[in-house]
Amino acid sequence: KHSAAYYTPGTGSIYVGRGNVLYRLNATDGTQISSWTQPAAGNIVTPPVLWSTFVYFGTDKGELFAVNSTSNIARANWPITLDSANGVPKVRTIAFDATFSHVYFTTDEGRVYKFTLE
Repeated sequence: KHSAAYYTPGTGSIYVGRGNVLYRLNATDGTQISSWTQPAAGNIVTPPVLWSTFVYFGTDKGELFAVNSTSNIARANWPITLDSANGVPKVRTIAFDATFSHVYFTTDEGRVYKFTLE
């Protein structure tokens, strides 16, 4: 199972999650450029989104990730694991607010989580 893909025109790359691994592909020929070597516990369910030097994505195990697009190293203090009274929420969507430098994740419980971008 694949997440939706995210195309970055400035880099000529496509980011896509397959199962619990994040891949970076060449947009021209589809060859693999790199993959994240520390797989998530859950399947990547949001489209990966590039902001500055980090690729942000969420999983069906309530994990929020920020991985450096060049080094494939996770951002400091990430991943963040969401918790709820109903068990682990599935992350559903991701959005950015470029004006105020925030990333938002929504869950299947209808909650919205906001984090400051670096």
